[in-house]
Amino acid sequence: MSGDDLLISNSSKASVAAITNCPVHGEKLLGLSCHDFEIVICASFEEVAKLFHSPNSELTMIIIAADVTTELAVDYLNRFQNTPDYQNLPVIVIRPEDNDDDELELLSNGALQIIDEAIAYTDTMTNNVIRIIKKSSKLIELEGAISRHKCATSNISYARFKFKTREEANNIALLLSNNMAQPTLAYTGLLELLLNAVEHGLYGFGTERKSKLINACQFEEEVSKQKAIVSEDNRFVSLEFQKTDEDYRFIILDDGDGFDFTRMETVDTANIDRKNGRGVMMAKHCFDSLQYSEGGRCVTATISL
Repeated sequence: MSGDDLLISNSSKASVAAITNCPVHGEKLLGLSCHDFEIVICASFEEVAKLFHSPNSELTMIIIAADVTTELAVDYLNRFQNTPDYQNLPVIVIRPEDNDDDELELLSNGALQIIDEAIAYTDTMTNNVIRIIKKSSKLIELEGAISRHKCATSNISYARFKFKTREEANNIALLLSNNMAQPTLAYTGLLELLLNAVEHGLYGFGTERKSKLINACQFEEEVSKQKAIVSEDNRFVSLEFQKTDEDYRFIILDDGDGFDFTRMETVDTANIDRKNGRGVMMAKHCFDSLQYSEGGRCVTATISL
C-alpha cells in the first residue's frame, strides 16, 4: 500500500501502525483489528508519519512485522527514538520463531516487546496490544501528573514505605519518580520492580502461571483473590528510598519465596528464555544499576545524579 493509498477511518478508536512490505503479513495484521483499535498498514517511516499527523488518526502504537529485517527494524527504532513525536509510542517487533539472536539488540534499541510470529496473529496478540495501549495512555496521564506535582516532593532525601497492592505500588512509583531527570523512564522501571514484588513476591504468581492466566483473561480475577488473602496477613513489600550525593537508591524487599536471580544476571542473546526475564531486562534499561540479594526477595536499583 503506498502513502497515497493510506486509508484512515473516521472512527475515534486507536490506530496501530503496522510496518510491512509483504501482502501476506499485511493481511494477517489487518485481522488483528477489533473494537478497541484498528491496524493501518504502513510501508515506510514516512507513511507512519503521515498516519500520525492525520486529523482522523489517534496513533498509539507501532508494530514492525516479521518480514522487516533486523537491521531495518533497528533503523526504524532509532528513528522513532530520535523523533520527539514518536519517542513515547510503544513499539512491538514480530520475529520469526527461529530468530532469537537479535532479541536483545532490538530491546536495547527501544522495542517494548519481541513477539514470536507463531502467536503474532492470534487473540493473544490482540489482547496484548489492548493492554499496551491502555498502559501507554496511563503513561501520558502520568506526564501530566508529574508536571502538576513536581514541587511537592522535590526535597525528599529519605523515605520508607510498606504496601501490599498494585495500586499502592503505582502511587509510590509516581511519587518518587516525578523529580528524576527522566521521570517517565524512572516511573516505568520502578513500577516494574514494585509490581514484581507484589505479584510474584506477595501474591505468588510464577511467570508461567501469570502468562497462562493473562492469556485466559483470568489474571485480574486471581489478583483480586490474592489481594484479599494478603490483606489478612502480615506480609508486606517494603521500599527504602535514599538520595545521596551520587545517586537515587531504591531498596525493595518482599516477604515472598524469592527466585533464582542469578539467571537474570546472565541473560544474553544466546541463552535468553523467551518466556522469562523481559520485565527485568526492561528495568535494567531504566536504571543505572540493578542488583538482587536475599534469595531474590530484595532488589537495589540506582539512578545516577
